[in-house]
Amino acid sequence: MLHYDERNQASTQLVIQAIHETEQLLRSRWSLEFPDNCHLLVMTSWSQFMFNAAPWPWRVALALTLPLWFARIRAMWSVAGGWTNRFGRRVAIGVKPPSQLELSDRRIGERIFVREQDPEEKVRQITCHELTHAATSSLRLPLWLNEGLAARAVDHFSGHTTVRSETLETLRDEKRDPRPLGYRKLQTGDRDRVVYQFARGYWLTRYLDEDHADILAQLLSNKHSNSKIEGLVSSALSIDTPDLWPAIDQALFEHFASAVDGVDRSIS
Repeated sequence: MLHYDERNQASTQLVIQAIHETEQLLRSRWSLEFPDNCHLLVMTSWSQFMFNAAPWPWRVALALTLPLWFARIRAMWSVAGGWTNRFGRRVAIGVKPPSQLELSDRRIGERIFVREQDPEEKVRQITCHELTHAATSSLRLPLWLNEGLAARAVDHFSGHTTVRSETLETLRDEKRDPRPLGYRKLQTGDRDRVVYQFARGYWLTRYLDEDHADILAQLLSNKHSNSKIEGLVSSALSIDTPDLWPAIDQALFEHFASAVDGVDRSIS
């Protein structure tokens, strides 16, 4: 179901087009489908999203617990172009129109993503990104794979890489804690850590997509425990599981080193 304000009619048409294209992409490449109870809003404020995307019983609970989540959602609003949230069985997606994207804090996004000059194309890319999250929401993927797959989907959607090749350099910092984090432990104020976690997720997912499509398909076929996911990844990279995260950054950097020099791979 699509929700929008009549004043955002033009943006809504972009979103509708992106929905159809993303649906075909996800189905053909990874056999993924949108959930049955999926709602997408062209959002103009965090409150408009939270209290319009949620089912009625949830709206009461959200109002009563507002002090518990208000600060986090407001911080996310300032930096995010879109987001995906679950309200029970409902998966709700929010996508900002160009007018709201212009007001967003881009300091993190510009370190991760290739700058898209066309605001309408940016709306389409964000829609694809969030719909990918929706299509995998039942799998409860770890952050690195959840964000990596969404970014990789946008690569295929756009026909070119949309993550900056310079992000590969973040994997070379040996002083950084290599352990993967979940969303709750990742604070938007810690920009270096956010960029690192998202970059590692993208390059690892891209590696699996390009060179181990069978393993990526297995990861996306059913819900797996973190230990099972790490076992499959360690097999793909030929790294012993206990040493996976300390060694994975170096392995990815060496594999994609040419991208740092601007010699990136085309999207197949």
